Amino acid sequence: MTLLHFRYRDRLGLLASSLLPPSEAEWVLKHASSCDSCRMELDDLRRTVASLARDGALDRPLPISSEALRTRVLARIRA
Repeated sequence: MTLLHFRYRDRLGLLASSLLPPSEAEWVLKHASSCDSCRMELDDLRRTVASLARDGALDRPLPISSEALRTRVLARIRA
């Protein structure tokens, strides 16, 4: 695998989540169409994204505010 291959692989998650600009998405899709390992990983990531999109828990509010969660996480990091 080449360094360029790893650049493609780093973008597969963004592509599966529709977060790449169209020109970059096209570039990564072109690579995935000719690379079995990237195509399989992209398929897995797309299934994961679809599964998460169906998860009803994502629509529920957090049990604590995001600011309180942030404060707790930072406190643990600093400890």
